[in-house]
Amino acid sequence: MEHTDNTAVEKKPVVTMYYSYGDRIGGPLTYINTVINSDLRKKYEFTTCYQNKAPGGVDIPLLKAMVKELRRIKPDIVHIQGAQSEGFYGVLAAKIAGCKQIIMTIHGFAHDDSHCRGVKYFLYKNIIEPVSIRLSDQVYCVCEFASKRPIVKRNAGRRSCGYIHNPVPTVLPRRSRQEIRNQYGIAEEETVFCIAGRLTREKGFDILTQIVKLLNERKAGAFRLIVLGDGPYRKQFSSDLSAEVESGQVILVGQTDDVASYLAASDVFVFPSYHENLSIALLEACASGLPCIVSNVGGNAEIITDGKSGYVLDKLCAEDFAQKAQVLIDDSQLLVQMGAYAKKDILDRFSLTRMCRKIDEVYSFYGTK
Repeated sequence: MEHTDNTAVEKKPVVTMYYSYGDRIGGPLTYINTVINSDLRKKYEFTTCYQNKAPGGVDIPLLKAMVKELRRIKPDIVHIQGAQSEGFYGVLAAKIAGCKQIIMTIHGFAHDDSHCRGVKYFLYKNIIEPVSIRLSDQVYCVCEFASKRPIVKRNAGRRSCGYIHNPVPTVLPRRSRQEIRNQYGIAEEETVFCIAGRLTREKGFDILTQIVKLLNERKAGAFRLIVLGDGPYRKQFSSDLSAEVESGQVILVGQTDDVASYLAASDVFVFPSYHENLSIALLEACASGLPCIVSNVGGNAEIITDGKSGYVLDKLCAEDFAQKAQVLIDDSQLLVQMGAYAKKDILDRFSLTRMCRKIDEVYSFYGTK
């Protein structure tokens, strides 16, 4: 007699990752790819919904398009990446489309940007971002610093899930340390500093210009600076350091999907950012065994242990950064010790397993609504 198995296959909840700026290599997109490709896919079915622009005003056609797409997907959970334009349109579209659960991850705020001024600043700080947070069912930040900001505490209230740290990306170098250094003619005794991210003033590239000049004025020793990324400040940065760029002391690599290889070829990560949440580039640097010199903003101090895995500087001052850079140029043994501590510490505290467990707890709530 033939046996028929009538056991129904349990349907996975559908999670739609809602995001914008899909052409940009950066934190939110890296975060989405990490989540989608993690063990969470065994329990959830992931889809994406891409907002292809970030309008300054009200864009009804864009909103209609996002509603149409979400109605087509019919997700159980809409997971919005950001409280900015994507947060505003994502929340409204999800509400209109009748989505069951709206979760927001806060990676940063538009009103923190120095270019966000006047009416735009007022709208983002007082309307767009607060409304985005208030209309979400659950909200969490990527660092403890952000979760304690008044805009989050005031607007998320009991719907706040606190913070879930980004995990350390697990991307391996495609090329060896020696191969990269040979390509640029870097001698083994030269100390190589590195920075990765969008070339904007917010990332501290104006401060970085001053650091390079101070080290050269003081004849600090043989060093190079590798710059990974691109952005609106590149022209100004390369102009201010034109002699250093021409000589090859400052190497402008541009946008690359092989950050790990350049980190492996470097010795120290420098990060004089004006504001930050939890930098994935900083996590990658630590995982590559680099001591880091960072500004004490956002979640930087949650990653770097001052005096052990690098230096956390309270003052965003080129003089202070140059002094710490000089210490590491002069003391190669300390540099290696700090790098080893950074790697072990970051792999212990920022694991993918821990992040997945916490996100699963947030996702699991949708069934209790």
